[in-house]
Amino acid sequence: MEEQIYLLFDIGGTSVKYAAGDGAGRLWEPGSFKTPESGMEELLARMAEVYGRFEGRRNICGAAVSCPGAVDGKNGVIHGSSAVPYIHEIPFRDMVSGALGGLSVLIENDARCFAMGEMWLGEAAGAGHFSTIAIGSGIGGAMVHDRRVLYGANLCCGEVSNFPLGAQKPDGTREVWSDYTPVNLAKRYICQFGMEINGKKAV
Repeated sequence: MEEQIYLLFDIGGTSVKYAAGDGAGRLWEPGSFKTPESGMEELLARMAEVYGRFEGRRNICGAAVSCPGAVDGKNGVIHGSSAVPYIHEIPFRDMVSGALGGLSVLIENDARCFAMGEMWLGEAAGAGHFSTIAIGSGIGGAMVHDRRVLYGANLCCGEVSNFPLGAQKPDGTREVWSDYTPVNLAKRYICQFGMEINGKKAV
């Protein structure tokens, strides 16, 4: 029986990471591209390019997409808000499937994917209850109880990105935890000191 391979995407505020993977957690040909700023059309085009590189060379039987926001995997829609605003409140899963030649597509929140991965093959492989915090362009969180990922009534259980902090910003709003990611720290360094720095160099 030919091995089943899945196309994997992780959409972040700065870049989109991708690879092919199997049911044992093995990955092939990982790569990334800058998250498009122009909108969903360009994102789909770039994802289709990646699919084209694998098509015919590997038995791609489906795709999984990790995304920011309140991800409704059942209905294929991403609610809430994130650093990638154009992915929200549209038929996201179906649009991605169309760009990938009709492949079956699963979508899930990125922090929950992180929790699932740690529970499957990572540091939490033997744990029953734990929480994860994912730090990137924003900050995400997830909670696991009795080895089940919790979703909550609004698909935001464990989410910490908008936890308010004490300081007030110039526009009158309160600072939140996501204001202090390495990416946003690098932006402040650039504005204040003119430094050539990015989020990876800031940590």
